[in-house]
Amino acid sequence: MKKFDGFKPIDADPAKCVFKTDARSTVWQTADGNWVIKRFGHNRIRQILSWLIGLHPGQRECRRARALAAQELPVVQVAKTRLISGRLWVATEFVGPSMQQLVASGALRDERQRLPLLSQLADLASRLVRANCFFRDFQLANIVVDANGHAKLIDVGSARGLSSESQISRMLNLLIETMLKEGATIEDCLTVLGMILERSPACESAARRIIGTLQGEVEQDTATPAML
Repeated sequence: MKKFDGFKPIDADPAKCVFKTDARSTVWQTADGNWVIKRFGHNRIRQILSWLIGLHPGQRECRRARALAAQELPVVQVAKTRLISGRLWVATEFVGPSMQQLVASGALRDERQRLPLLSQLADLASRLVRANCFFRDFQLANIVVDANGHAKLIDVGSARGLSSESQISRMLNLLIETMLKEGATIEDCLTVLGMILERSPACESAARRIIGTLQGEVEQDTATPAML
């Protein structure tokens, strides 16, 4: 693993330090634990060309992070970018574990953590909608929690203006889908949706549809054997 512009290299075994991965990039935590560095892995020629015209996904992420911060949304800012051998590297400060990691590790089963974490998720969803922002990748892996328990967004390159109620539905659906995938209960999901209803009237229609679907699943699961 190459040293990236003054940021200490990751552990000798990169697999130990993977913070997040998706179809296009991998994110590692540095050896000192203070930074995460992302390398975009798609076609190098496309990366170089898109970088030259200012349309590389990493450049878009930097611009949109600044734009969201200007709207007072909690977003982790990019510290540095560099194109190395046709691949873009991006460094951001390590804030804390992702919501995905916390939920998967059972944090919602701890009553001291459950409501504060769910409240943070509801707050982010409500603030995005109030800021007229559609974050297409609003999921647990793109939310981190700092030492004070405050949630912040990462990887916001897909964020853009909110233009329809269907986009609100898409954001909330993705949030709930990833919560259930990582082990949250339907009750957890209903709780966070209830909090969103209280904080954002604009989310009412989308939230109530999802609540209805989840309640239907609960009723189906509790059907008596005689009915089956």
